[in-house]
This record gives sequence, C-alpha cells and structure tokens, in this order.
Amino acid sequence: MTDTPTETNGHRPNWTPDLTTIPEQARPADADTAEDGPRAEVVSIDSARDRRHPYPPTAPAETGPTADAPTGGPVLEGEVVRVDAPGEVDRDWLADLAVKAKDRRPIVPLWLRSRSEALSTLKWVGAHYAYVAGYQATRTPKYAAKLAARSPRGAARLIRGAVRWTFDLEGEPVRLAVVEKADPESYLKLSRQRDARVRLRVWVAGIALVTLLIAGILAATAVTAVQWGALALALALLGILGAPADRPLIDRTVIPTAREKLSSDIVIRALGSLGNAAINQAIAKNPREGIKFVSSHPSPATAPAGAPMWTCPTASPCRR
Repeated sequence: MTDTPTETNGHRPNWTPDLTTIPEQARPADADTAEDGPRAEVVSIDSARDRRHPYPPTAPAETGPTADAPTGGPVLEGEVVRVDAPGEVDRDWLADLAVKAKDRRPIVPLWLRSRSEALSTLKWVGAHYAYVAGYQATRTPKYAAKLAARSPRGAARLIRGAVRWTFDLEGEPVRLAVVEKADPESYLKLSRQRDARVRLRVWVAGIALVTLLIAGILAATAVTAVQWGALALALALLGILGAPADRPLIDRTVIPTAREKLSSDIVIRALGSLGNAAINQAIAKNPREGIKFVSSHPSPATAPAGAPMWTCPTASPCRR
C-alpha cells in the first residue's frame, strides 16, 4: 500500500493488493477415492457395549454427602431391582442342601440326651407350675369378686344380643340403605326374608327362655349347696361374658421381659378396629378365612432366616 498526497488533506490512500500465490496443500493420492467410498465413524466403546447388552448397567447411586437427597420427605434406602430381570445362574442343589443342613434341629432335644439333665429339667418344670398354681389359688377371691362385678355387664350383653338375634336387628342397616335407594323390589325381598327369620327365631328364643326358667326353679328348690353352686356358675358365665377385651381376668404369674410375638389374631383384631366396612364384613362372615395372609414361602415358620416375607391382608395393600 502507498500513500500519495491529495489536494484536500495532502494525503490520498491508495491500496494496491499484494497477490501472492499460495501453494495448494498436498493431499494423499487416495483422497479422491476416500471421499467417494464409505466414511468411518468414531464411537465410544462403552456405549456400543451398552447397546448390545439387553439390560444396560446403571451407574451406582451416590451414597455420600454429595448425593442428591429429596427434600420435604423421608429418604428411602434400598437396592433397585429391575422387573423381569434374567434369573440367577443355576446353583448346585447339593451345595444348597449342605448349607441348610448346618442349621437343622436335632431329632432328640439336648435335655433328653442325659438322664441327669432330663430329671433336673422335669424337676424345675414341676416346681415352676406348682408355684403358678399356688399363686393363682391365693388370688381366687380376687377373681371371684371381679366376675361378680362384671356379671351385670354380661347380663346386659346377653339380653341385648338375644334381642338383636331374635328380631334380626343386625340386618336393619341393609334394609335402611335399600329404603334410601328407593328400591321397592329389594326391600320387599328383604322384608320377606326378615319375617321368615324372625318367625323361626321367636320359637327358638321362647324354648330357651322356658328352659332357663325351669332350671332356675329346680335350683331354687334344691339344697343350699346346689343353690350356691348354680349361683356361682351363673355369675362366672355372666362375668366372663362381660369382661373387657383389654383387661384379662387372670393375673400374670411371670412378668414377660420380651414383647409379645405379632400373630395373625392380633393383626385381625387391629384391622377390625379400623371401622372399614369391607374388612368388618369379611371378618363377620368368617373370622379365620375372612382375612388371608400370603407369604413368599409355603409357611412363615419354615422360611429361612433373613428371607423376605410379604403379608397381604384382604382390602389392604401388600406390605413387605
């Protein structure tokens, strides 16, 4: 570029391009053939292996302080198990049987293998139950007083239950529900069914009442010992019938130091106290079969230690 003076400012720019020949970059001899043929692609070997695997492995979750933890709720810990994952490799059944045989119970208990130890055990058991019998015998007056105090409640429960059964009052809520739905056909069917039941139950209740009156008259005309025995028997039956569910009659001789084992009866009573109509109906029809427990093993008692167990009561979700 040169600078030539002009009339206005004495300078006039003038650009003269400096053309220089740039040599062409050397190319390999097979460049033309490479452009026309298929081109290669660089991929990650890990991603290629993951695409070939039917169940791609997942990165292990962080368990340290840097792991992202959900806020506003409990932190769940556990292992992620894929659904319909491939099964485990077949194991040697002889090796599994040998492992299970290590924890099998002896056929003959240990305390029966020695004569002296067996006699000592039987002696201790006899002394224990003799102590229990003596403990309960000294509290017989207390138990008699508790039965006498609970007998009025038992009599009330007996009368109320007899009246409800005789006049089919347990079906009253169903008939009221049909009346609210304005279903005359169903109401007439239920009414005829109730009339048939009440007609039969009145006769049964009348016969039972007459039998009790005759028994009472015979006991009143008997000797004094029979009268006191009949009175004690009646008070005992009414006291047992009127006992609260959370207050047992007999005191514990030995105070337990461990928690009571969770049983199916406890679970059924707990479910019945929830007030759920479906659960209460199932329990009322059949207390033993209304609520079924399903486990991952044929019997919870024969399940190996540490094995996962599931219980699934009726009308409630399964819990592990």
